Formats: sequence, structure tokens, C-alpha cells
Amino acid sequence: MGEIGDHHRDIKQHKKQHKQKHLKQKHQKEQQKRESPPRSHRRCWDWMLVSGNVHYAKNRAAFTSYRRAPGKIGHMRVLGVGTVQLQVRRAPEDERTGTMVLNDVMHFPDALCNGVCINKHLRENPQEDLTSWKTFQVEDRNNGEPLWYGKDYCGLGRLVLAGDPQGETYLSEDQGYLLSVHASEADLEKLHRRVDSASL
Repeated sequence: MGEIGDHHRDIKQHKKQHKQKHLKQKHQKEQQKRESPPRSHRRCWDWMLVSGNVHYAKNRAAFTSYRRAPGKIGHMRVLGVGTVQLQVRRAPEDERTGTMVLNDVMHFPDALCNGVCINKHLRENPQEDLTSWKTFQVEDRNNGEPLWYGKDYCGLGRLVLAGDPQGETYLSEDQGYLLSVHASEADLEKLHRRVDSASL
């Protein structure tokens, strides 16, 4: 009888320990979930001002409209193309905000950051005038109103966003970067054909 009683106590103790372990693991998972940053914080908000001939975004979440078109642009893997809308500060001493719309933005998931191609944007928005390369200040040609500007970051220009959103950054001050992407006409034609095929 004593052995049976001991056996039952052992089983009861084992079940209790198992339950405690399960509760502890559940608590740890819930705590990790609470402490892990929300998706918007993990997103890269570095919109660097680059040359080249294409805009690009690192995160799918950046797009307001999107069309899948897996392939390559040069050596970069592209998953799709779409439109991005960014809320921007107008000028260093101006608290007003505006909206920058970027069309035909490539989705480069392996990029170090996001890229706003200045030449492409100004060509598509002839009413905008780059008045200072130092601050990358852009104004309306018609009335001189400031529209958006950039600040130095890692030796390059970075678009100043409204609200200063924080997220992942993959750039470092002690390194040099070549962030511009030059897409060939052939690569762009292939991409547009894939987009057209996907929309049929």
C-alpha cells in the first residue's frame, strides 16, 4: 500500500511540475509578444535620396498599391512594383507636412534601405525645383512654397519624414555606400511585361 501511495504521489507531483512548466512557457511567450516591437517599428524608414533611375522600397508594408512581378533588376532581387505615399516635413523651420507620391517603386527586399531617385521624381514632377543640394530643399516652382527636404545621414541625404518614425536601420556612419540603382531598358521592359501578365 505504501508503494502504491508513493507511486500516486509521484504521478501527482509529475503532473504538477508539468503544469507549472507549461504555465511558465506560456507566460514567457506572452511576455515576449508584449516586448517585441510592433511591425511598424521593424520596418525600415530610411528613405535615402539617390541618383540612378528607379525608386525602391525594402518593405512590402511601404506600398499603398502593389503588383507582384518577381525577377531581377541588375543584381537586385525584385518582388513587385507599386506606389508609395510618404508624409514629409516641408522645411527645417516649417512644421507643416505634405505628401510625396512615388510611382513605379521597386520592391527590393534585400536592399539596405529605401531609395528616392531624385532625378526620376523631379522629371515626373516638373513643378518641383531642387533649390539646395546642401539641404536637398525642394520648392514649388510657381510660388516658392517648400515641399520637402533631406538631412545628412551616413554621409548621404535622407528624406525627412513627418513624425520622425523609428524602425530598423541597416546603415552605419563608418561605412561608405553606393545606394543608387541603374536599371537597363531591357530590365525595365521585362519587369513591365511581368506586371502586365500578372494583371491579366
